[in-house]
Amino acid sequence: MQKSRVFLLFALALVPAACGTSSADVLDEPASNAGPPPDIDYLQTPTQGFGFVQLQLSRDNQIIALRTILTVPAPPTTQGTLFISPGLQPGGANFDPIDNGVLEPVLTWGPSCAPGSLASPATAWWISGQYVNTYGNDAGYTGCHGGDGMSVEVGDPLSIHLSLNGTVWSQSIEDLRDGSVVSFDLDMQGQAQNFAHFWLNPASAEPVEDAIFSATTVTFAQAEASACTPIQRGKNDFFSNPSPSADGTQCSIDRIVLRAQGVAATTQN
Repeated sequence: MQKSRVFLLFALALVPAACGTSSADVLDEPASNAGPPPDIDYLQTPTQGFGFVQLQLSRDNQIIALRTILTVPAPPTTQGTLFISPGLQPGGANFDPIDNGVLEPVLTWGPSCAPGSLASPATAWWISGQYVNTYGNDAGYTGCHGGDGMSVEVGDPLSIHLSLNGTVWSQSIEDLRDGSVVSFDLDMQGQAQNFAHFWLNPASAEPVEDAIFSATTVTFAQAEASACTPIQRGKNDFFSNPSPSADGTQCSIDRIVLRAQGVAATTQN
């Protein structure tokens, strides 16, 4: 599962007073009907592959929290495995000895290497907090790790929260339909997480509709408003205009849509 503003300017003309009118008479300025800027920022982001949006912080900073809501899509129509996840990867302080792994709550259709796997063969969507590392050799951090799995239904809104407490990363997933919760904690020994990504990974089963993340907020340890612009997206993928907080320590994106290669869009941008 590894992957790397037209302002409408309304000028009020100074019109000479007509005969019989008072100089106190003034024209009301017409109200502007300009709404928020269109969601076109994503068009400036370099594209590569499909089903992927990524943000990156500088090496001397780190992500300390990520929140998002993932809506469970319709299942694949073929046997196999499909993964959908937000996730965090390292790229700064204390990269070694753990090396490059992914902290990710993974929505899965089908079997998985994760210890909390619920579906083999594929019969339902399920999700768990996971950590996957196929690069490093540090004992206790190689291969697939995870917490309990939770079965979910199509259309369920899954509230996902990753947060750093000391050196421990906590992953919590709540199904907002029925309040069910699963979690997974892992001490990452101070390794900084500098990449936030959103993945749609058809490992061996093709999706039939878009994967949608909403109400996403990524929190940084230090102000870095420039990091609120994704550095990469898939060729058919979309994200609404990112909004950095006033203090530069948070990045909010209302909507992220991931689309697989060859699969027609099922929602509008």
